[in-house]
Amino acid sequence: MNKYTGLFAIIIINIIVILIFPVKSHADSSINVEQVKISSQHNHVDHQSLTTSEVILNGAVSETTFNYHMTETSSSTKNKIVLYIENSGLLISPSSLTIAIDGKNEKSIALQGKNTERKIEFSLRGEALKKGDHQVSIKFYGVLKEGVCVNNSTSANWLKVKSDSYIQLDTINSQTTLAQYPSNFIGTTFNPTTIVFPDKPTNAILNSVMQVASFLATQTDDKNSIQLVRESQFHSLKGNVIFIGIKHGFNSKEIREVETAAKLPTNSHALNLATTTLKNDGKEAKVLFVSANKPEDLQKRISILTNNKLINQLSGSNLSIEDLPQMTSTDQNNVISLAQFDMENLTLSSNNEVSDHHFYYLPNNADITKTINLKLRLKKSATIHDGDKNKETSHGNIELNVKVNGIPHSIDMRTLKGTNDGTYTVDIPISIPKEDYNGLLDIQFVANGLKIKDPCYSTDEEKWIMIHKNSTLTFSLNSTNNMSVATLASYPHNLIVGKEPLKIILPTSNNVSDDELFTLYHSLFSSNGQEKIELELAKDMTSEKLQNSNVLFIGGEDEQPLLRKLKNRIISFENGQPDLQKYGFIREVTKRYAFIQKNDFGELNNQYNVFVIARTSQNTPYITSTFIKKLGNINKHATVATETLNNQFFTNSAYLDKNQDNDQVVSNEDGSRLSISSIVAFIGLIALIVMLLLLILKRKKRLKIKD
Repeated sequence: MNKYTGLFAIIIINIIVILIFPVKSHADSSINVEQVKISSQHNHVDHQSLTTSEVILNGAVSETTFNYHMTETSSSTKNKIVLYIENSGLLISPSSLTIAIDGKNEKSIALQGKNTERKIEFSLRGEALKKGDHQVSIKFYGVLKEGVCVNNSTSANWLKVKSDSYIQLDTINSQTTLAQYPSNFIGTTFNPTTIVFPDKPTNAILNSVMQVASFLATQTDDKNSIQLVRESQFHSLKGNVIFIGIKHGFNSKEIREVETAAKLPTNSHALNLATTTLKNDGKEAKVLFVSANKPEDLQKRISILTNNKLINQLSGSNLSIEDLPQMTSTDQNNVISLAQFDMENLTLSSNNEVSDHHFYYLPNNADITKTINLKLRLKKSATIHDGDKNKETSHGNIELNVKVNGIPHSIDMRTLKGTNDGTYTVDIPISIPKEDYNGLLDIQFVANGLKIKDPCYSTDEEKWIMIHKNSTLTFSLNSTNNMSVATLASYPHNLIVGKEPLKIILPTSNNVSDDELFTLYHSLFSSNGQEKIELELAKDMTSEKLQNSNVLFIGGEDEQPLLRKLKNRIISFENGQPDLQKYGFIREVTKRYAFIQKNDFGELNNQYNVFVIARTSQNTPYITSTFIKKLGNINKHATVATETLNNQFFTNSAYLDKNQDNDQVVSNEDGSRLSISSIVAFIGLIALIVMLLLLILKRKKRLKIKD
């Protein structure tokens, strides 16, 4: 009897535990939840964006390629490619779009001008679902007019692959792992990634949240791909979710239960990561838990989730990281490869003559007054003949056009001298006008002549040019910061590059919304992926703490008293309001403004800047995406920018130009006066000499008469 009584007691206890704790962890690392509504539009599948920005294919013949990775071989029927396309309304039959997988044509779709926008679904099967890397090719053939010798290669012949196109991979049998970061957490408008953090985060936790959110947001053009939610507002999900906080730092019972079930590592002085899956009512969401014992430990190691070199090393379902690898500082390196522009080996052909733009911020101490050298390593098809121009066909030369910040540099591919392995090395000297330089390098490759545009000439010859990602860019370095002049035209580069972290100073009232702060952080994240940022409150700062770093203040003098200690402020304040009239702005119609100057909290430090973004009314947000975007698009030297009540944007660029011109005029006038004085003095001297000569001659005549 006692035997059955004990068994009955165990059963009762288990039932009570299940009733009290509705979150249940299973062997497959998934967690059933009842409190969180999951309304994601996919079930057991992983949506991966094919492209972060829309791709335009120009006819008559063009193509683009995308890549995807299968973590394991699948036989599910849910694997598919979903394309959202738009094409020219002038297309006629036999215009078509062809989908190829790993070089094999799989499906062709007829295109017509009558139906310009459409959704195309293509099921993946067989070899396309084997474990490993795969390539998707989208081939466009556009016809505007049929006939002999008809030129269909016009600007009216195009097809657009939209950024919401995606590939759907069935992951029903796949365990969620850290190796799937960040792809699992790149959201869309329909399935945004939610980042959940405590209701009252410390500055270190909030800084970590904003950095992860900004990194993920840069992976797509969809501005609504990330949703920031404080724990008390967390009730539902449309996509996957990331929890960021310290151990036992959440007050929400539901989140603490998920944290316990996720089996986070508990190492002290470490960043602890764990992945799992939430399930509710037959739907699911992938989870990444990011935690540490202290906020400072979290902030110190958060680059694990924002630096691609570190992200690529993540694996397993949970991980505890104590020591960060030593990262090379780009400030001391004057040689960078095209791979650092986030560029792979690039092949241009008749179907793909134009590359994407690739960006990189040079270090602040790069000396652009000296020539920059681009050493390209190239390969080309045998159909592009070497050296002998007599082999040239009547269809023109073949050139590679390298555009650096919009300035073209041409290479004649017919005259290159190669090596035995077919590699060509070309040195291209690059000069960047100082007035157009804001720290950012933009490189694009364009091939001319690979596509024969003569409609009466046809050939099956395939011509291509391959640019190797190990090609290098070499520049000179100054011993100090090259940007001796603070300018808004260099935003955000002149704030994020440097040895010391950028300090963002919040008003003591801390009334900056999460969305405003996210907009600011997002603008600060560059393609280099080495941003270092600290978040502080105004009341905790002194001028001494700000002397040797870039500083970004949110709020004017009334909210940031330390601004009074800047020695040479370009904006003065009266009763907390900025004096903008000096630069031609009407203060009464200004709702927000920004200005930049050199950091002179201590001795003037040309290596660091002070940037202020503020509002004129408490009813106005400090930061909007529109204002930040306009700041990033300033291309002329300016130190002050304003936005009016009717959303007009102005800078003091004209004021600075006028003052500079006046200085030059004064200098020229002084020079003119000096020249006139010299001429008058010279004429006077000649006259004196003539008078002396006349007197001498006259005296000689008198002497002769006396004699």
